[in-house]
Amino acid sequence: MKSKLKGCRVERELLDRFHSIGFGCIRIAGSGVNKNAPDLIAGTQGKLFIIECKSSKKNYLYLDKEEAQNVINYASKFGGTGWYGLRFDRKEWRFIKAEEILKTNRIVPEEGLTFEELVQFLELKRK
Repeated sequence: MKSKLKGCRVERELLDRFHSIGFGCIRIAGSGVNKNAPDLIAGTQGKLFIIECKSSKKNYLYLDKEEAQNVINYASKFGGTGWYGLRFDRKEWRFIKAEEILKTNRIVPEEGLTFEELVQFLELKRK
């Protein structure tokens, strides 16, 4: 599958997952062209999450620290938090705060939170 098509597919998959649990979520059109715009904005009960989605068929991803800083900056403009949603082929979604990418930019499928753990984390932060 072509990279752009795969990227769109995983973004829509995550958008649907957030909608299925009652979160508001929108996909940013042209986010792949505008390097400062994230892929998704999700939220619930006054909490906002700025999400950059990445997918890979490899067993690791190298993420750009400058891009991570852009995600953090974008999130701060809206009073939200920046996250990376990572989808490795045939693996479940993993989520890592963008701040963590500034420390180490090599990510493997076992790192980060699962979707369920992310939702639980967000629910606890909401209280």
